[in-house]
Amino acid sequence: MKRYDYLFLSFGVLFSLAPIYKFFGWIYVCIAYPELPQLELVEIFKENFLYNYFDDRYGYALLALLSGVIAGVLLLFSLIISYNNKNNKILIPKLVYYLINAICTFSIVWSFM
Repeated sequence: MKRYDYLFLSFGVLFSLAPIYKFFGWIYVCIAYPELPQLELVEIFKENFLYNYFDDRYGYALLALLSGVIAGVLLLFSLIISYNNKNNKILIPKLVYYLINAICTFSIVWSFM
């Protein structure tokens, strides 16, 4: 089962790039343009970070949410495998990356409310 550890980790990292990109993109837009209303911030985010690829309101958010959930499951499997094998030198970075993915994915869920 140890050989699947790095496979789960690498696919988990790849899938978690979308929610992290969305999270830090929104932070940048909100800090760079604090005086603009929400609708103009959305347009700036679409132009600068999504390159107007997604026209609908929730397209990229749903894609990033699905990607974040898949990444969370894969990273959790990788964490469980590392914990069972007592591979402690890579356990802490995996846990930190899992928490970053969880925070970014939770921010996407929070934005739907």
